Amino acid sequence: MLANRGRVFSREDILARIWSDEVYVLDRTIDVNITRLRKKIGPYRKCIVTRLGYGYCFEAI
Repeated sequence: MLANRGRVFSREDILARIWSDEVYVLDRTIDVNITRLRKKIGPYRKCIVTRLGYGYCFEAI
């Protein structure tokens, strides 16, 4: 997401880029991992923006 600032990634895009086709992953798994990522990046957590109905994107502050 950082390399493509402003581009909205759907859950399907994220699933395809991170997990292989051999692994069964629920859509909710993406939400949980985005929440964990936000906690780890601390003051930059607000840069990961949820676009309701579309997915997630990274926006600079």
